[in-house]
Amino acid sequence: MQPGWKSPFNLSIFKKHLQTRCSTIFAQRIIQEPPQIPVWYVIPQSKEKEHIYTYVERHGFPSFRGKESQDVCFLKNTRVASFLEDHGGYHSRPGAIVNTSGDILGSHQGIFNYTVGQRKGLGISAPEPYYVIRLDSEHNIVVVGNNNELDQRIVTLTNLHWISGVPPRLPARYLVKIRYTHKGDMATLTQEKNNTFMLYFESPQRAVTPGQFAVFYHNDMVIGAGEITAKSNCIA
Repeated sequence: MQPGWKSPFNLSIFKKHLQTRCSTIFAQRIIQEPPQIPVWYVIPQSKEKEHIYTYVERHGFPSFRGKESQDVCFLKNTRVASFLEDHGGYHSRPGAIVNTSGDILGSHQGIFNYTVGQRKGLGISAPEPYYVIRLDSEHNIVVVGNNNELDQRIVTLTNLHWISGVPPRLPARYLVKIRYTHKGDMATLTQEKNNTFMLYFESPQRAVTPGQFAVFYHNDMVIGAGEITAKSNCIA
């Protein structure tokens, strides 16, 4: 363990070993100040979901079961785009769908209707499927490309946060997860100029999305995280 990882309040976050969906990615902004440390009930790691449901109900939290959700669970049957229009101040603004060479392939009714990695609903007829590669909000453009163009090894981060409150020595090699269903891959984290950081993955990563968080792990312990702000065009 590197110097600087010791928490002054002994707060640590661990992911469950071999867990498919990892909730620790949502807890990576917790800070080491006693008034802001939540009280968590610790459930034995050996228990699976149905046992956890029973355990929680037995401890006074009934009526919380629900169906599995692949989307934003609290929206129920509402589309994310409709919610953003009604509550987020987003409005349909037509723009171009272009490939990575800048050729116009189609049009869209608002970039908030799309996500990086999306294949369906693009309205583009082509021999090979297109995927959303990037959303350019400044120019109101949806950039699409082929399957290989979704892959990248180099990711730029900002707003880093360390669980211990003390940055470790960099460069350092971590297991990194870029979404809560991501199995995680090894990457080297380096600090660059202007307080930006770079992740160099050892294997290509698919559909890395600016605005999401990359979370760093040492074994199963969460070390910290950074916000994904940009990605390199380098695939190899």
